[in-house]
Amino acid sequence: MPFEPTNRFRATLLGLATKGVIEIADSTPLEAFTARDGELRYYLDRVRWRIGSLTLALQHEIRDLTPAKWPAHWTAHAEVLSRDLATEECVAYMEYLAEQRNLTPPEQADARAVFRELLEHCSVGQCWYYIYSGVQSANDYRTKYPVSQDKVTAMMLKRARERGEIAIAKGWATSYSRIRALPRSHLSAALHDVLTGWSERAFEEPIRALAHPDAFRPEKSA
Repeated sequence: MPFEPTNRFRATLLGLATKGVIEIADSTPLEAFTARDGELRYYLDRVRWRIGSLTLALQHEIRDLTPAKWPAHWTAHAEVLSRDLATEECVAYMEYLAEQRNLTPPEQADARAVFRELLEHCSVGQCWYYIYSGVQSANDYRTKYPVSQDKVTAMMLKRARERGEIAIAKGWATSYSRIRALPRSHLSAALHDVLTGWSERAFEEPIRALAHPDAFRPEKSA
């Protein structure tokens, strides 16, 4: 399992290592590192991590902490992180489909803007359906007409957005499931299995509909 869908949260993983919460394991292959201009660089998808007993104890303590006892900023951050993670899963899916068809994917910033808007009304699984439709439409257009790569790239995102807007307006429930090439990330499992409790509902249902569940609210005193 990857730590994250894209490199969007790279700083999070390095931050945990810097704070000593996790550390690079001795079993990490040398291919995970390169030295350039006197600077050590990491390929995080190849690094193996060691989690010590104190970190595991902290993880258990957080897992067993009832949401009613969460600090207020935890709740707010959980919702924001959930939305960001959902967006990155969509970015990763579009880049995967583009690579499979030898297409140039849109800039990540442009893709995020479109997906954040769609995810206000649909699930990640539904958005994946719109993305597939958009990429397929752009690829078909490239096959039929002699157009530039830039136009194909722009059409990819435009068609995905248009298909999403139509589906949302008409209430289409079509969605896709995860694929083997893009498995659920460790970040998703930690966030939605341990903290939010949403599990794969965070992929199958709109985040907006899951936001602020009763479990997040302080328990009422008797």
